[in-house]
Amino acid sequence: MEYAYSVIAGLYNSRAISMHEEEILKEMVEKNDPAIMRILSKHDPASNLEEIQSEFIRLAKQRQKPGEVYIPPRNMLDEMTSPLDNYLLERKKRLKSEDGDGFTIGSPNLIKIEEATENASEEN
Repeated sequence: MEYAYSVIAGLYNSRAISMHEEEILKEMVEKNDPAIMRILSKHDPASNLEEIQSEFIRLAKQRQKPGEVYIPPRNMLDEMTSPLDNYLLERKKRLKSEDGDGFTIGSPNLIKIEEATENASEEN
């Protein structure tokens, strides 16, 4: 059992699992959960530390309820946008900046330019 606690502590210290997942795994070890016992009996502790760790991580992630899944704050979501989102955001900013002094599609200035070019071509 002591070995299981040291593996769990190592996973938490290396930030492979969250504090909540660490608590879940420790609780499973305390209750002698069959899944934990199966992992410990299946793998040789001296040679398969990485396999035991990966099994523990998989077990902890399975035990999370959907409500406990980490959702990053809104400002972090802004940093994790796709290239399309970035393009659309830049386009929106550009259109807003052009609104005051430049031309945008459907603006009265653009219509006047079209009328002026049509009148000039009719005169020639």
